[in-house]
Amino acid sequence: MDIDVELDRVNTTAARASALAPVFALALFTSAALLFFVAVASGAVLVSGTIGSKAALLARLLAITVLLFLLSMAKTPGLFRFRGWLQRCCLALVVAWVVFVAAEFGLASLPPLAAVVARAMIARCG
Repeated sequence: MDIDVELDRVNTTAARASALAPVFALALFTSAALLFFVAVASGAVLVSGTIGSKAALLARLLAITVLLFLLSMAKTPGLFRFRGWLQRCCLALVVAWVVFVAAEFGLASLPPLAAVVARAMIARCG
């Protein structure tokens, strides 16, 4: 006797275990992404204290954006509908901080496109 048939006969709304696999995968992916943003923001704040004021400003902005993103994921009224934009802002600030710090240590170590972006950021900020 097939157990799936037997379960369906007893309770037609019973969810199979295979239906929970995507939910578990999504929860694992989301928690890993949240951990990534928190780790990068705290590392950026710690490292930027020794680099300079402009890098520290970007790191603080990243930390504030990560905090707002975490609050939006906790369904804070007013922030919940902007969670996608806040996640994109977090990623953009991570990239901007990495490019800016790499530019502080010299553009020779950057790939050509990143060097162009870094020069544009330095021209705009400095």
